[in-house]
Amino acid sequence: MSVRQFADQFRRLEDLDFKVLAGLERNISKFQRVPEESIVSSCGLHRDEVRYRLKRLHRRRLIWMPSREPARYVLNYLGLDALALRFVVRGNVVEGLGKSLGVGKESDVYEGISPRDERLALKFFRIGRPSFTRYARVRGYLVEEHNNLIASERAAAREYRALRVLHQAGVDVPKPELRNRHLVVTEVFVGTELAYVVELGKPRLVLKKVLSNLAKAYRAGVVHSDMSTHNVLVKPGLDVTLIDWPQWVPTGHREAPNLLRRDVTNLLEFFLRRWGVSENPERVLSQIAPGEIGDKTLIRPSPG
Repeated sequence: MSVRQFADQFRRLEDLDFKVLAGLERNISKFQRVPEESIVSSCGLHRDEVRYRLKRLHRRRLIWMPSREPARYVLNYLGLDALALRFVVRGNVVEGLGKSLGVGKESDVYEGISPRDERLALKFFRIGRPSFTRYARVRGYLVEEHNNLIASERAAAREYRALRVLHQAGVDVPKPELRNRHLVVTEVFVGTELAYVVELGKPRLVLKKVLSNLAKAYRAGVVHSDMSTHNVLVKPGLDVTLIDWPQWVPTGHREAPNLLRRDVTNLLEFFLRRWGVSENPERVLSQIAPGEIGDKTLIRPSPG
C-alpha cells in the first residue's frame, strides 16, 4: 500500500474504528490471534458494533481475519501505523504525510509536515520483515517474546530514549520530537549513506567528525553497537548525521568495550579500503574511551 493509499484509508477511519483497533492492540501480548470475546471486552462496545468494525478494518487491510479460525483477529503493521499516526496527529505534532524517505530491513521512513510547516521524519519500525527468527537470535536483548509488533514498539522506545540523550549531549543525530508505539518522529534528516558516497573531498575530516560523535556518545553513556557505513549520512557540506540507534547499549554493559571496538574497526577498515585513510585503532579507542579498552587489534595499511 502506497503512502497516498494509506493516507486515504486513514482519513476514512471513524472514532469507533480506532476504538476497536485499540481494543485489539491491548490483547496482542496475550494472543497471537485475538478472540472476538477479548476485543469486545476491551472495547466496551456491543458485540454487533465490534463485528461490523472488524469487518471494515479487515477490508481496509488494517487487520487480518484467518479464514480457518473464525472469530479470531490479528493486528498488522498498517493497523498499528494508524493508531500511532492518530496519536501524533491529534497531538498536533504531524499534520500531513509526504514522500518515502527510505525503506530499510527493519523500518519505513516517511516525510511528514508539522502544523507549523516544519519538515519531519516519521520512522515506523518493522521488526520481523526479513526474518524475525534471525532478528531474535542476533538481538535477543530487544525481544523477550516472538511478537513482531511488540518488538517494534520496544525498538522504537529504545531508539527514542537514545536520541534524547544523544541530542542533549551534542551528538549529530536527528532531533527527536515524539514517540508513540512503533513510531519515532524526528526532525527530517538528509544526506547520502557513507556506503554509497563515491567521491569525498576530505575523507579524513569526515572520519574525524564521525569518531568525534562516537566519543560524545560514549561520554553520554551510549555505544551504538551496530555502526556501519549505512548508519552515517554525509551532507553536501561534509557534516555528518548518525542514525539507527535501537540496538545501542549503555557504556556499563559487559559487552560495551567489544561492541565499541567493532564499531570503530568497521569504520576504520572502510576508510582505509575506500580512501586510503589510515588510523591506529588503539589510539582512536583510547581517545573515545580513555583507559577502558584494551589492546587487541591493529588495522595496518595495505602494502604499497
